[in-house]
Amino acid sequence: MVNLGEHDPTQEDPEEEERYRQWMEDHPEPKLPQERLTESGPKIAQFEMLVSSFEATYSLAELHAIVDLRPEDAANYPLREAAKEALVPIFETLKSLNGVAISQEKL
Repeated sequence: MVNLGEHDPTQEDPEEEERYRQWMEDHPEPKLPQERLTESGPKIAQFEMLVSSFEATYSLAELHAIVDLRPEDAANYPLREAAKEALVPIFETLKSLNGVAISQEKL
């Protein structure tokens, strides 16, 4: 299996290989400025803990079964309202990871 950032030259002819090399030269991978690099480990661990806690607390199958919810029906689904509130810190943590450099090993 080839990862998105990798290139498998065995799958192409020499002309295609040359086009690929030229494209990679013309479009280098952007590097984050040094001041944007932070230790992502604690944030990732926090995110994973929040997701695990959410999954242990709320039944994903029950949440997925709630379809065609009208505003007046919301009171009939207290599980959904509680789960919705529990997602707030998960999304906040996820937003804080936006733009954080994550090494390939941790990805």
